[in-house]
Amino acid sequence: MTAASGIRLGAALVVVCLMSLGASASHYRLPASGIASKSETQALAKQNVRTTQALLKASAKVKARRALSKSTGITTDRLREMASLCDLLRVDGIGPSIARLLTVSAVADSSVLRKQSAGSLLGRMKAANAKHGIMEVLPSEQTLASWIKSASGLPKLL
Repeated sequence: MTAASGIRLGAALVVVCLMSLGASASHYRLPASGIASKSETQALAKQNVRTTQALLKASAKVKARRALSKSTGITTDRLREMASLCDLLRVDGIGPSIARLLTVSAVADSSVLRKQSAGSLLGRMKAANAKHGIMEVLPSEQTLASWIKSASGLPKLL
């Protein structure tokens, strides 16, 4: 076995192990690759909101979003936008860049994602990415189908 084939085999085993463990969705510390600006991150930190998971929890419901808006000075519309991005992060495999690309492709959150057709969504993502230049490599139709299936199993939060 060559060193290169050993590395490929090792990488494949890691992927299989992660899949068998049910790798979970990721949440990030703010500003999380552009989900929040520096000033928004500072305002949210004063309210003890320092991660995308905490931001989603603190801004998922309208009443909570209004209270957070009042205490941070961030508009409710902007908090809803950030909460939508954080909601997409609940789907296994979706990170901040993909979440942004999904939102500019007319997928506001996981409840919208679950209603998509992978082929149609991929076409919209290609068009949106050509305009906005968010990703270098787009996910495959198979990956999108997996995300759609995963989103279907999530409870609606927003």
